Amino acid sequence: MPEPIWKLPRDEPRPPAVSIIIPSHRPQFLPEAIASVFAQTCQDFQLVVNYRREWWGEKINDVVNASRGPFVCILPDDDLLHPTYLAKALDASRGGFDIIFSDIQFFGDRTDVYRLPDFGVNAQRHACVPWMTALIRRQLWDELGGFDPDQILQDSDFYLRAALAGAEAAHIREPLVLARQHAGNGAKLMDHSAAALKLQAKHPQWFPSQFIAPPAPGEPNDGSAFVAPVQMPERFRQLAKLAGVIDP
Repeated sequence: MPEPIWKLPRDEPRPPAVSIIIPSHRPQFLPEAIASVFAQTCQDFQLVVNYRREWWGEKINDVVNASRGPFVCILPDDDLLHPTYLAKALDASRGGFDIIFSDIQFFGDRTDVYRLPDFGVNAQRHACVPWMTALIRRQLWDELGGFDPDQILQDSDFYLRAALAGAEAAHIREPLVLARQHAGNGAKLMDHSAAALKLQAKHPQWFPSQFIAPPAPGEPNDGSAFVAPVQMPERFRQLAKLAGVIDP
C-alpha cells in the first residue's frame, strides 16, 4: 500500500499562492511543523504532507509534483515557520523574484541566528544559500527539473543550478525560518565527504582541480580537471582531506 499524501485544503476554486510541502519521516516532529503552517497570518496556501518511513530527500520531487501553487516552499518536518513568514515572503515575491528566502533562527541544541549571505554562485560554493526552506517559483523548479536524486546535498545542488541559470532571489533579512538543531538532523546523519564529492563531481568548474584527481600521464582526460581558478571553500577542503582526495 502506498504511503499517504495529505493535501489541505481540498478542492480550492483557484490555485493557492503557495504550496507548502512537508516531506516527513519523523512523526514526533510533524504536528509542530503543521501547526506553524496553520498559524500563518497569510492563509493563502495549500499544505501537502507526505509521510514515508525512508529518508524524504529521495522522494521530494514526487511531493512537489503533487502541488498546485505558483510557488513551492519545502519545510522539513523538524523545522517551523515564523507566523509572518508566508506574508512577508509573498510580499517580497511581487518584485518578480524566482526565490525568496530569509535568515534562520536556530532552536534546540543551538539557539543563535544564522545571517545568510546574499544569493549567488559564490555563496553556493561556501554554503547552502538559501536554506532548504524558501519560496521557489514553480516555473524555475520545473525548468531545472527539481532536485537531483543522485545528489546528497540536493538543495545545495538545486540552488547552485538556479544561480548558474540566472535566477534572481530576494533576501528577507529577518530570521523567519526556525531550524531545529538535534542529533537526528539529516545534515548531521549524512556522509558529508560523499555529499561534497558528489556535488563537486557534478560541478567541477566551481572547484579547483585537485578536488578531483587529474588523470595519469597518457590517460584520457574527460575534462573534470579543467576548472575555474577559484579557491576551494574550507569546509570542502576538510571533507576532501577526510575522504583522501587531497593530502592533509
